[in-house]
Amino acid sequence: MILADEGLLLPFLEQLPSDIGPLNVTMGMPLKALPVNGLTEAFIQAHANMGQEDSFLLNDLEKLLGHPFLHQGTGTSALIAGLRALRTLRISTTELMKVARAREITGQKHLEAALAPVDKELRALPVRFIALFTWAKSLAADDRSVQEQLFQMARLQQRLDRALDRSGSLNIDLRTYRAIREKLLREERIAFLGEPLRGFGE
Repeated sequence: MILADEGLLLPFLEQLPSDIGPLNVTMGMPLKALPVNGLTEAFIQAHANMGQEDSFLLNDLEKLLGHPFLHQGTGTSALIAGLRALRTLRISTTELMKVARAREITGQKHLEAALAPVDKELRALPVRFIALFTWAKSLAADDRSVQEQLFQMARLQQRLDRALDRSGSLNIDLRTYRAIREKLLREERIAFLGEPLRGFGE
């Protein structure tokens, strides 16, 4: 039985006979509701607020680097403390990488690649996303949930970037890009296979 709306699941289950036995329920979780979306949103926001001389807002960097997929415990805490010690609202890429090297942050190459400037036509954005996903994957190599979220989000990004490239629309601004991406996210789900459910009708 396939339900078009997950809201119908409980009413459907309540109508089943009590002697039907254990059930296996497969449900989909919206990609937008998962932590990986917070990661990509923080990433896009950081690039959207990038200023002159390739500088990022300190608040944007804290949100991105502090995301659970990128947080490296005391190393990340020391990195953020080092950036705050600069006592400036904006941090240049050069300053960021200098502090990251001093704090021996894992994945410095991916960090630098992910936060390299994006041209106005967004043609470099897909490459930046790849660096971000590669970095996050390397930090959670044994976490199947994180790996699956990153895989699904990377697949969505590829679909979006290919569609924009085919239509010659990569010259759109970041605001429009985010609006199109938001629409795709609302339609994307990750399927989860459930264990047999017991107790209905008991």
